[in-house]
Amino acid sequence: MKLHPFDIPEVLDKIVFHLKRRDILSCIYVSKPFHRAFIKFLWRSISVTPWTDWHSLGSQELDKYKHYIESIFFVGCFPENILSLRGCGRLRSLAAKSGDTQHFEDIQSSFSNLMIANSSTLRECKIEAYASTLRLCSSKAALQCFYLKELELDGFVVQTQEIDLFFQMCSQLKVLKLTNVDLQWPFGGLMGAFGSNTEVAGSQPGVALSISAPTIRNVQKLTLFQIKVLGCSPRSEAHDLAVLVRSCPELRSLKLMDDLGQDEALDFCRTLTQDPWPLPCLESLDISDVPLEDEDLATLLAKMNQLQQLYAWESEFGPLCLSELLKSRSSLDGGGRLCDTVEMLTVISLNSEYGIVQTIMSSCKHLITLRSGEITVTEIVEGKEWVCSKLKKLDVDLIFDGADGESEERKAKQQKVFGHLGKLTKLQNLQLTGVTASIAGTRTLDLRLESGLDKLVGLKQLRCLVFCRESHWMGLEEAIWMVENWPCLMRVIGPEDRDPDIDKSIADIFNRNGISYG
Repeated sequence: MKLHPFDIPEVLDKIVFHLKRRDILSCIYVSKPFHRAFIKFLWRSISVTPWTDWHSLGSQELDKYKHYIESIFFVGCFPENILSLRGCGRLRSLAAKSGDTQHFEDIQSSFSNLMIANSSTLRECKIEAYASTLRLCSSKAALQCFYLKELELDGFVVQTQEIDLFFQMCSQLKVLKLTNVDLQWPFGGLMGAFGSNTEVAGSQPGVALSISAPTIRNVQKLTLFQIKVLGCSPRSEAHDLAVLVRSCPELRSLKLMDDLGQDEALDFCRTLTQDPWPLPCLESLDISDVPLEDEDLATLLAKMNQLQQLYAWESEFGPLCLSELLKSRSSLDGGGRLCDTVEMLTVISLNSEYGIVQTIMSSCKHLITLRSGEITVTEIVEGKEWVCSKLKKLDVDLIFDGADGESEERKAKQQKVFGHLGKLTKLQNLQLTGVTASIAGTRTLDLRLESGLDKLVGLKQLRCLVFCRESHWMGLEEAIWMVENWPCLMRVIGPEDRDPDIDKSIADIFNRNGISYG
């Protein structure tokens, strides 16, 4: 028996991918086969807002189609008929966002019951609540959802009497994101190691005022943003955050988005790196807003054995960090080097004296993304060949440090640099002037064909080119060449030409070919 195309899920999924909701609504009225095929896509994801009429649906209609529902998103509106849904056999995701007229605090119990009623299928839950108290019913509901592995909480206060149950709930998760969450420990802080009961400073001997700090065993991805540990702890909040992170022995990805000061950052780093190192599986570290010195960031890198991603834009990535990147680990730690595992690096190195960017590009063979600081033409010309052939995004400050003028030596060096860039055939985004682009008088490459631009002919996947500073000037010939040789090019960002007429002509060339310029 020959299948109708509508009976093949792969065909339908590809069709629906290109349709908007109103298009699907039109399809279901064409015929019964169309209705039967497309109705499930109309119900797959529900957004409940004050501007939709989900509250008016009767129980019979909801019962008829509830088995299609895979996700429900409440936005400032929590109708009882949706909160009362039971037995949604495909419901995997619940999300809620408080509104001006109806707050999550008011329906927390009903939302918890919705979770429990669909506990056998629920996989992820996201709640944005605006300074609501996380009640015991929510933690208990999450504990009953055995397959719940991803939880995001925004705008909650976890009170003292709920801390233990909160950590029990977190222990069953794989992904945990906490934003604007206040944690109230007894007398304010995590005084001791996780997994132990520690007497609180100031408590009377023998009185049960101790902090029970259970290990959050299963969390693999942890994101913390604007987290406060409330109370009168003699330790800093940064210290307590580090202890919280240390409680996740299976952690693979850490993202800390708190805006820490210099002293707080140092306290966080030193607490986190205390022996014994509790995070042997850590692969991705995002501390973009944490200002660490070279020595402290290097201490953190020294603890890691399988780094894949590092985002540390506010920290100093200097010679000590570079040494840790290149250093071979002991056989007990796997025996490898971080430069053999790292794929994404976002680190700042404003001083080209140590040749950090050049060393990274000639050592990290699996690198996919690099955002860093200065690299000079001399370093490239005299240095080792780049090995980062998988690179897709490159954002650096490429500086010409040779003699001024249009000498043959300058052209030869530029052509060699373009030759290096031309071998990065997987590049999709190329930015040649980054963090020091505004520094007056800084010289870099020009983008003329006679200087070697044509050596970039192999960048067939390039989508975006960014350049600044006056020495990058290009003409009509270069614009035409880019259009003809970079088929994926979508955007060119650079300074206006000295001659407005030439700049307008360049813009016309790009715009006629669907490329944004300016």
